Amino acid sequence: MIGPLIFSETKIFLNQIIQWDLKITAANFLDVDMTLIYNLVTCAATYIVIMIQMGQLNQNQH
Repeated sequence: MIGPLIFSETKIFLNQIIQWDLKITAANFLDVDMTLIYNLVTCAATYIVIMIQMGQLNQNQH
């Protein structure tokens, strides 16, 4: 069980992280945030689905 002191310190630490205005950029050209990460994952997943479908299409033609 977590003691009240550890719980309190963890809560304070998490609040500091939430309020921390950290900005990560790619050469000051592009902001790296959750929107960019979401778009990259979505693009990669779409690409993988298309490649799988194309592979199945090629197998059916032979």
